[in-house]
Amino acid sequence: MRLLLLPCLLLLATACERPTGSTVNSTDTSLPADGMVGRAASPSMGSPSIAVATEGLGGIYQGLLPCADCAGIETVLYLYPDSTYMERRTYLDQPKEGNNDQVSSGRWAQVSANLVRLTRRSPAGPTDYRMRPRALQQLDLDGQEITGDLAERYVLAQVGNF
Repeated sequence: MRLLLLPCLLLLATACERPTGSTVNSTDTSLPADGMVGRAASPSMGSPSIAVATEGLGGIYQGLLPCADCAGIETVLYLYPDSTYMERRTYLDQPKEGNNDQVSSGRWAQVSANLVRLTRRSPAGPTDYRMRPRALQQLDLDGQEITGDLAERYVLAQVGNF
C-alpha cells in the first residue's frame, strides 16, 4: 500500500502550479521551507540560443546583496529542475509604509559552461550569474564580472537542493 501511496503523492505535488507573473509586490515575507511552491511547467519565454543543460544545477541560493539606499537586499533564488525560477528580494531597513519585498519568476538556463541566465517575464531583461562551486556570482548588465570593493558581496551561496 505504501508503494502505491508515494507515487500518488508525488503526482499530486507536481500538479500544483507556482504563481506566475513578472513582479509581484507582497508584504508576506514567508517562504516555504523547502522552496517547493509548485513545479508545473511555465510557458516558453522565447529566449534565443539558450541551451537546456540544466540537470544538477537546480537548487536554492541565498545571499545579502549590496544596496545603494538600504542595509542590503536579502535574496533567495529557487532554480527549479523544470528550468523555471522564483526569486524573492527583501530590501532591508526600508520604511514600513513602502513594500520591501519583490517576487519575480521566469525561466533559467545554463547558456555556457559556467554561465546561468535568468529570463524574467518583464522588460527588465535577463540576469546572468557565473557558476562557482556551490554558489552563483551575479554579473553586471553587460554580463561582465562586477569589480570593486563590493564585488564579493554579489554572490548567492547554495543552501539547498531539489
